[in-house]
Amino acid sequence: MGAWNEARRERRRRRKRFEEILGWIVAPPLLIGVWLAGTYLYTAFEEPIGQVIQAVQTILNKYH
Repeated sequence: MGAWNEARRERRRRRKRFEEILGWIVAPPLLIGVWLAGTYLYTAFEEPIGQVIQAVQTILNKYH
């Protein structure tokens, strides 16, 4: 063994700790952003499609 091995182990321990903290900081805003994007896409495309389907049904009912 040696001092270099201990230093290497300490660097690895610090890096893992840093990655853990970074994950706790980055993950929540990322998840919230994905959720908001999904909500936006759902509302942006659900309403117009529903209105188009309703308009087509109205036209079909009117002429049949």
